[in-house]
Amino acid sequence: MKIFKGRPPLLPIAMTGTDPGPVLDRIAAVLKDHSSYGTEGTILFSGGLDSSLLAWAIPGADLLVIGADGSKDVQAAVHAADGFQRELTVLDLTENAVRSALSRLVNEFQVESTLQAIYMTPFLIAAETTDASYLITGQGADELFCGYTKYYKEGRIPEYEYAKDLQKLEMEQTLYERIGLACGITFIMPFLDERMVEIAESIDLETRMREDRRKWMLRDLAKAIGLPATISERPKKAVQYGSGLMDLLRGITGDMPLHEFVMGMKVQ
Repeated sequence: MKIFKGRPPLLPIAMTGTDPGPVLDRIAAVLKDHSSYGTEGTILFSGGLDSSLLAWAIPGADLLVIGADGSKDVQAAVHAADGFQRELTVLDLTENAVRSALSRLVNEFQVESTLQAIYMTPFLIAAETTDASYLITGQGADELFCGYTKYYKEGRIPEYEYAKDLQKLEMEQTLYERIGLACGITFIMPFLDERMVEIAESIDLETRMREDRRKWMLRDLAKAIGLPATISERPKKAVQYGSGLMDLLRGITGDMPLHEFVMGMKVQ
């Protein structure tokens, strides 16, 4: 999957005017254009902003949340799915499943980064488990619409961080494709649709950034389509934390460093 043409510009062109409405309409149109995947697709659903926008845009898709019992993602997903009046499948994140997925990631898929292996664990477990042909995820929303804390930290250069993240996303597509092929599914990422990237990059980065309301454009869209504030204003929580994966790993590893635990799974 090619998510942008060439190297992402460090200084995108400025948005004309002050009314974001037309841009939000274009974002919504790209998301809804993926509705055809709903009949055979499952949304990896956390009850947060990005996955709820996908649930709104793709009403025929099943909803799947993966998380430890009582985790924030499971709680939020149950509440949000009830609001959508949609059935939700809850996939319990277990120690055995985590160990198996991490081992597969560092061996079969040759992931060299501990952080990447941990991050990819819920996605691999979901891909292994789902009966759907398509696994629909929200990758790209935090990069394109400036949701990450690092973009706002003093001393960081947002344009550099943004460009680096988009390049990383493009490189990661090969891993998603390999996992999909191995598990018999295809990952669908509407926020990384080339048209979405073009929409985002038609707006200067400074306009997309608001430290007091990160991802403000997507939050405005969620509000405009009638999603409740519990969704539209829910703070960002990375999947490894929201799912309870990091707490589970800490319980498994004890005092052992995570890198030693994860990379120790490599078969020599």
